[in-house]
Amino acid sequence: MNNLLQTRIPASQTIGVIGAGTMGAGIAQVAATAGHSVKLMDVRDGAAAAAIAQIDKVFASLVSKERMSAEDRAANLARISAVTDLSDMSDAAMVVEVIVENLAAKQALMRDLEAVVSPNAVLASNTSS
Repeated sequence: MNNLLQTRIPASQTIGVIGAGTMGAGIAQVAATAGHSVKLMDVRDGAAAAAIAQIDKVFASLVSKERMSAEDRAANLARISAVTDLSDMSDAAMVVEVIVENLAAKQALMRDLEAVVSPNAVLASNTSS
């Protein structure tokens, strides 16, 4: 995915991530580190905020190992925001869904996203199986 982010989606573009579990948090972290604004959403109350806190712990660890500067930590973290409504994804150039492994749920989400995002937006699906 990092290659796609670098070659197809300029750093000035927003990336949406729907699903704030381990994989969603990882995708958000990579996108933010690549310079993208990230909108992270989850249907579970507080899940996106918890994921952002976990991402900050990873960034803090990188700072302590001198693999990231404190300034980059702050900038990367500032690029990630928690959102609560699918309409918040309307300006995303790419949206990655990282939800439960249920085909009907994934299809329904993609249909809903198509009504919200630009026709040029990249819609991607992630699977854990």
